[in-house]
Amino acid sequence: MAETIYAYSIASDTANAKADAAALVRKIQGDSTITIAVDRVNTNGDTLNVVMKDQMSDHTSSPNASVLLAAVVTAHDGEPLASDIPLNVKISEEEQGKETGKHYKAEGFEVDIPTGSAGDITKKSIYFATPRAVLSAEVFPTIENDGDTGQFLIGPDSLIGTLTADATAANLDVDTILYQSGHKIRYTFNSTPDLSKIVTGCQLVVSSATNSSNNGSFVIVKVDDAGDYVEVINPSRSDSTDDEATDSPATAKNVYQLSVAQSVIDNVAIGFEVKLAEGGTVNDLGEVVAVDKAGLKITMEKPITDSFTAAGPTTLLQTVHMGKNLKFKNGHKKPLGQSTIGGSHVPKVTEIRIDYTNNTTSAKKLNFDLECLY
Repeated sequence: MAETIYAYSIASDTANAKADAAALVRKIQGDSTITIAVDRVNTNGDTLNVVMKDQMSDHTSSPNASVLLAAVVTAHDGEPLASDIPLNVKISEEEQGKETGKHYKAEGFEVDIPTGSAGDITKKSIYFATPRAVLSAEVFPTIENDGDTGQFLIGPDSLIGTLTADATAANLDVDTILYQSGHKIRYTFNSTPDLSKIVTGCQLVVSSATNSSNNGSFVIVKVDDAGDYVEVINPSRSDSTDDEATDSPATAKNVYQLSVAQSVIDNVAIGFEVKLAEGGTVNDLGEVVAVDKAGLKITMEKPITDSFTAAGPTTLLQTVHMGKNLKFKNGHKKPLGQSTIGGSHVPKVTEIRIDYTNNTTSAKKLNFDLECLY
């Protein structure tokens, strides 16, 4: 069997000039008139590539033209299927009960970056019709990619569930800000607040301090609930010059822990990134730093800055980074995942995406390989 690519224009060949690759894969799989298996669907700008595992038997004038497949694409409305909410996008090492067939495949992909303005982002999405264990990726930059940046994402902004209790934004009232040692600063709070839901690794987000060096987001390295203080690392401070020793006007955000549905607990892991979304309000909460499976709660790296309701509903959107803030350099291959043992199990029709930031105005290409078990 030979893979065959059928290329379409999202703007011209779909019902609403938009495409949801995961939904399209499921539509093709569910069409009884199509007897060739779909391998994956990729989007790159306006191009929609449907990769079938063999040539369609109903091809017309061109070997890559299929009437049956074109009919499914033309009817595709670009909307996710209802069954995709929430998605089962648990990304983890392969384990008993969710293995692939252990067949190895290395496959090359190309991102076409169009002309535009410096800083434009081009997104290329890949969907596989069967589960994959992603072993590694390797990027091959050339001179035209020098200085550009990119990210490799698995299941970007996948809906994994909802809040089950309101999350109301609240502030801590800062009393004193005192230098300890090195770059360590202690923030002590008024009114005996409950700090038990804050853990090390969270970021303290501070505003309205007298000295600007005390404002910002700082990694918490110690929490003392009984003493009403946390200690953070502030790279901008290394002495007591900017201490605020009596009733600082500063405040800090104070809601890190969220009550969530079972589907969230089933999908998240420490280090995965999560956003909260209700209507048009979205808060990027960074990485998951703690999971309470029995209590159905997760603790986030960043506090909420807006209030969210369970009734909204408020949804949780998860992203897993295989590579983040990667800077490309001419001739320097960039391997991802080759230092790990085993692979990350990725459920079928989960989006794998590269976001490429072009720091020039020129059109260019980027090539990369994925190693997988299927």
